[in-house]
Amino acid sequence: METRNGLKKSTKPLQNSVQDCAFLALCLTSGLIILEYTNNYCMVEDMPNLYLKCKTCGVKFDSGIVMEKRGLEAIKLVDNQHTCPKGHIHTYNKKDYFF
Repeated sequence: METRNGLKKSTKPLQNSVQDCAFLALCLTSGLIILEYTNNYCMVEDMPNLYLKCKTCGVKFDSGIVMEKRGLEAIKLVDNQHTCPKGHIHTYNKKDYFF
């Protein structure tokens, strides 16, 4: 894929084949947002990660959750347990997550 302005354009034409479906599935599972899909190309961008700050040591770390910013507004995140890189385990709620 070639990259321009943070967007990636496939280097091969997409022909609605099984390979193209696999390519799109890979985009989705890799945390990419599909911006545009036609029979000529697929424009994608990285979906942002949600981060947390450890309640014990203050280290900021990746929560392992990937979503669009508007998705965070629409979902409930209640009593999710995460472990910071230093091993501290805490329960986090929606207000604790940030991009």
